Amino acid sequence: MSISSDALVCLLFFLLQLLENVLKVIKTEGEVQQKAISEVYEKLNLLEQGMKNFFTEGTPSVDQNFGLIDIVFVSIFGAYKAQ
Repeated sequence: MSISSDALVCLLFFLLQLLENVLKVIKTEGEVQQKAISEVYEKLNLLEQGMKNFFTEGTPSVDQNFGLIDIVFVSIFGAYKAQ
């Protein structure tokens, strides 16, 4: 599978936006944090939908309940304690 330079630029832009919202989740509290959590959730869903274009046989997963997005989410937030 090859990826065009335009697609790579779009992916990097998307990931920077995702990272910006993840940092808001970590650094803020209250209503601002809740809004950032919603934005992260929306962006992860968008990423998962976009992955369907690259993985026509289904998104990669460890089993039926634990997919690539779950791995990304745990790797980002796994070190933080829930409030």
